[in-house]
Amino acid sequence: DSVAKDHDQATLMALNRTFASPVVQKGEDEDGCVTLKTEALSVKYCHDRAPASGTFSANSLNVTMAAGPLGEVVWYPGKPNPGQLAGTIRTLDGTCGGMSLQCEDVDSHRQDLHCAMGVISRDGWTLVDD
Repeated sequence: DSVAKDHDQATLMALNRTFASPVVQKGEDEDGCVTLKTEALSVKYCHDRAPASGTFSANSLNVTMAAGPLGEVVWYPGKPNPGQLAGTIRTLDGTCGGMSLQCEDVDSHRQDLHCAMGVISRDGWTLVDD
């Protein structure tokens, strides 16, 4: 079956996914853009502005997070996140001698180290593909 499906099983990122369902308000504006809004965030999708490839773009999708200490935060596909903190390497297998555990210091040709950005950002948001 080639159809992607969502799963709510535990992962390393989210061990317990039994959250209370938020109250969601759905709306549609005069341009045909659909908005889903909760107390914490608002998701806006404009099908007519999506690229022909069917992928999301800054013009077709954005998420606005409620004002917190950093104020209102807006995310869209491709948005840079300069405040995102780096992660650490996944394994020390195959290393010889001392090395930094910070991804930003690791040789980019060492794909086996599986460096990735962390899940915390000074910008108030981060994108996690769980």
